Amino acid sequence: MNRDRPGVARMAFAAALILYTGLFLVVPPREALPDGWADGWLAVRKALFDRIGDGIERATVRWTGSAPSPAVKRHAANAVYFTLILTVAPAGVMALLRRGRPSDYGTRRPNRQGWRLLIVGYAVALPFLIWMVASPSFVPYYIRDLRASPATFLSSYAVMMFGEHLYLHGVVLALSCPGGRWPEPRLACPTQSALLEGAPDRMPDGRRAIAILRWLGFAQARDGGRGWRGVTRWLGLPDGATAALLMSTFLFGLVHWGKDPREFLLSVPGGLASAYLALRGGSWLVPFLLHLATAGTACLLMLSAAPVAR
Repeated sequence: MNRDRPGVARMAFAAALILYTGLFLVVPPREALPDGWADGWLAVRKALFDRIGDGIERATVRWTGSAPSPAVKRHAANAVYFTLILTVAPAGVMALLRRGRPSDYGTRRPNRQGWRLLIVGYAVALPFLIWMVASPSFVPYYIRDLRASPATFLSSYAVMMFGEHLYLHGVVLALSCPGGRWPEPRLACPTQSALLEGAPDRMPDGRRAIAILRWLGFAQARDGGRGWRGVTRWLGLPDGATAALLMSTFLFGLVHWGKDPREFLLSVPGGLASAYLALRGGSWLVPFLLHLATAGTACLLMLSAAPVAR
């Protein structure tokens, strides 16, 4: 029985995370649910959102003497809502579980592999980003808010992304890993000094390729691991991280349900890559910074591609 307790606890955490994410973060397409279900699903969230918006309006009138515009009110309510749901509540739960230190859920300085993979990740993501923005329904989903109130929209979106990654690539990964805490990354194997000294031509092709992979954090020692464990160790992941990767990826895809089809499709490999970057880079800040970079690029692409509405 004692051996089963950790597994039962992780299953309970998984069920709670799915329920919480579905209730407060998912916007299901109406056609995907029976009649009336979407309205009931969103009722609790809408009531909370309306209260936040009304509170912001009252506070603005009291401080400035005038009511905010509907766009400012909506974006400010979004920022407050996502701060409560994605940052305050998860951090409070971690504190109740005696894992309240920010480092317990990955709020740490990224390691060297994290910074290197951040740059490589942006280069890899760029062609997929261009393909996503070219989707017929992607630009109309965002462009009106982006053009109407760019500063307010971008500020609200940045707050949402901060909370999204803290929750999905910080708290979720921590609770889904063995022990319910952020795992320490495996020690990186040393790279070949000749490569780092700018003389890769001195090495055979095979050794040069391994040195490059190790410089990025891959091709790590398996330490006797076989099968899937050997694969995860080669990738530099801590033991027992597979379930955390899958849970984080599933929830990342779930919160993109109902968005543009290409954005939803890319959320699955994107979520998996983001979870890997967080664990390998030692911090959820790595996928957050990558998301900021790709989102900023997407905004520039939308502004340059979308015609100005008259």
